Amino acid sequence: MNRILKLFLLLAFSLSMANAVEKERNGGPYVGMSYGLSSYNDNSFYTDIQDKEKNSYGFFGGAYINRYLSVELNYMKSGDFKIVDSVSNKTAFNYSAVTVSALAHYPLYYDTFDLFAKFGAGQSYTSITSTDGSALVVGGGVSYRIDEMFALKVAYDRYMFNYNSDTRGKFDMDIQYAYAGIEVQF
Repeated sequence: MNRILKLFLLLAFSLSMANAVEKERNGGPYVGMSYGLSSYNDNSFYTDIQDKEKNSYGFFGGAYINRYLSVELNYMKSGDFKIVDSVSNKTAFNYSAVTVSALAHYPLYYDTFDLFAKFGAGQSYTSITSTDGSALVVGGGVSYRIDEMFALKVAYDRYMFNYNSDTRGKFDMDIQYAYAGIEVQF
């Protein structure tokens, strides 16, 4: 995963040097998809987690209000984390979330690069509990605008949620998602 991100950044930088035309991001809707690696922190809820990192994917759509602000609806789904738990008989679970976020953008180099930060909230679901809950998401990243329509992005999101167990109490947990994605703006 680390080599893929480095290769992606090198490609984005090389393309930007060849294409220094100003690209405006003055508003409009966008959609995209992401693929990356998620890791899970259970705050010592389970006896053991055998796989702490899993491939994950996501879909997102939103709208640029202007070049400095956008709103986004995001769906993220993790792979199956293998667990050992002395209390329950579960052996694996996955995590998914639907969130709404505000993104603050800082365009660089004629709006070819875009540094962004994300903050939002939404609904989370873990297959092990079969219940929904709330989640907060924070994140950030950089995107490279190939042309007026397409952008490539590398980003990191952290989904924070808690689980209240009747027998073990409250546990604050999080999923960290590092990914590469493609965005299409209309």
